[in-house]
Amino acid sequence: MTYSVGGKIQASDYNGWISTSANNVNKIWGAGTGNYGYGQTSINTVAGGSASPTKIKAGTTGAGTAGEYWYQLLNKISAMASHQGSTITSQAVPVAGDKITYVSALPTNIDTITNNRLNAAAQGASSSHQHTNTVTWNDSLTFTATITFASAAHARYYFNAGGQIGVQSSHSSINNINQVVNLLAVNMGTVWFSSPIGANTATINGSTWTGVTRVANPLEQASTITQNNTWGFYNWNSTDTQVLRVEEDTYYYHAYGNDSYAAVYVSYNGATTATIKVVFDLRPDSPTIPPTVASGTSATIILRPPTTTHLSTAGGSNTWGTPSVSWTSTTA
Repeated sequence: MTYSVGGKIQASDYNGWISTSANNVNKIWGAGTGNYGYGQTSINTVAGGSASPTKIKAGTTGAGTAGEYWYQLLNKISAMASHQGSTITSQAVPVAGDKITYVSALPTNIDTITNNRLNAAAQGASSSHQHTNTVTWNDSLTFTATITFASAAHARYYFNAGGQIGVQSSHSSINNINQVVNLLAVNMGTVWFSSPIGANTATINGSTWTGVTRVANPLEQASTITQNNTWGFYNWNSTDTQVLRVEEDTYYYHAYGNDSYAAVYVSYNGATTATIKVVFDLRPDSPTIPPTVASGTSATIILRPPTTTHLSTAGGSNTWGTPSVSWTSTTA
């Protein structure tokens, strides 16, 4: 890199910051791959060489035109930092006619937005999608939610930019066996799915999230809860994977409570469709049919999309679309 105080900005310098260095603006701002990319319109690189080089100017040329200039580079870095809530070294974003000012921290600022790419300082408005079972049941109840994105890229942008999916359940009746189902639903809390995998975390809307984070219900009572915190979006595959299991082993209705459980499973077809299942399974200690469970058990998917405050295409639309949610339920 030849970038220095008082020196000219070479095409190789500028293009490195835009697209060719290991950490670069378009890798996060544009389409990217995997957990890189917000799906915004990438900044064009500039032509080099002595024949007809593109001069780096401070103007406010639009993102889709030739010659993206200094404004575009610093503007997108600042926008991403604001979206993430990242602290970067001050860099004045110029307007047309300004003299380009040397920004010593430019490479460091790009590293910061790269490292914090899955963080989001805020989110868009949440939407809830509930399904209620309308029949009685004895042994098991399975809810299946299908969350459909317009494309695999839309799903990536949704999670990369700070979107989350939550699932929770409820059962209003508390008579006999219904108390067990009610408590299983309460103790499930709300299970939130985010982008990180393994031991990684993301700071979204002021909180730290693992790939799977359970937020407890205030009415929760003692039970055995097993959770897979590591199974964020980028672990999802075509196999139903259990991420949460609640076993009711302390409730006084011991004949059915001791071996009963609720579980949450997730899968993804790698393209447009994610599936979340909520299963209630009553397993009595004795080989008898459990009493009937009343209808009215519900499961809810909550979509928390990213915010478009700093990320949007022309006209203010987002790049992740609006996922649709459909439900089915089966009993045994």
